[in-house]
Amino acid sequence: MVKARHVLIAGVGSVGLFFLIASVQEALLGKPPTSNFSPAQHVAEVSYQDPDLERLREATRIRPKERVVWMSLAQELLRKGAENVISRQEASLEAIGALREVLNIHPEDSEALLLMADISFEMQAFTKATEFYGAYLKGNPEDDVIRSRYASSLTFTGRAGEAKGILQNVIERNPKAFQPRAFLAFALAELGEIEEMRKAGDEALALATDDRARAMLESFLQKMAQAGDGKDEVGGTPETTSMSTPRFANMKGTPSALKLMDFLSKNPVAGPKLRGFQEEGSTLRVLLDNFPMEAMPPFAREKFLGGIREFLKAEKITDIGLIEFRDATTGKQEGTLQP
Repeated sequence: MVKARHVLIAGVGSVGLFFLIASVQEALLGKPPTSNFSPAQHVAEVSYQDPDLERLREATRIRPKERVVWMSLAQELLRKGAENVISRQEASLEAIGALREVLNIHPEDSEALLLMADISFEMQAFTKATEFYGAYLKGNPEDDVIRSRYASSLTFTGRAGEAKGILQNVIERNPKAFQPRAFLAFALAELGEIEEMRKAGDEALALATDDRARAMLESFLQKMAQAGDGKDEVGGTPETTSMSTPRFANMKGTPSALKLMDFLSKNPVAGPKLRGFQEEGSTLRVLLDNFPMEAMPPFAREKFLGGIREFLKAEKITDIGLIEFRDATTGKQEGTLQP
């Protein structure tokens, strides 16, 4: 079984992982993520030179069919990236390529699958993280630490109900574990089950041994409780800002449109800008205030649109053929997405 020391996310160990997951959950409440990666956008940016890495790259050229040389390269890249010896983003991108070679040689390689899952999670490619965690768990079904991590990735792909059931089972087997209870609180918050979230959060806090983790969870629970009590101001008019209900629950529209609008309302960038929607056949027009998509950096724009694609796929929404993003005041089209 792969040990926790191999995990990339947010440094070393399970507490570091909790910090990353909690920070992404904080982003849902208004703090944009600080480390967002897109391999397709940045593959050409791998331009650094390092003598240790050059030796390992040469070994892969000489022995391209050997797992050990590719895994050694991936591990060294991730180590140097974590220590800021080289760009963490570039290290992650090159490590993905090395790990793919490992999986070409051994498709069920547990260490490679877990590293790919962790990198995907850090890059906020949650659908991919879910796939890799799931593949890892097929060969390691008793690893409840990773099963908790898998459940948390499900939460971020709109499958919080499924995550809830998995985490409850993990907690039954590990009643003294902090992280499954904390991750359960996150899933319950995403489901809008505020009282259950408070209970799971309190139980997690009683088990927390790390002061920073305890403080972060307390902050998250407080903000979500305030939002659930209607104390959080999101912006906009009273008719459109009842987010805890959710915001668009009382509007007329197809179930798919309402579900997508609820998802967008939780986006830290677009959520406060949403003002409504219109439907015409299979076209959904999303109306926003002051949301000039053409001014977004290509990287941020692709991350925003990619998140929508992942949500539509996870929810199996197929009746929306085109999404238009329009200024709510002028009607100007700011961008489009064809799922």
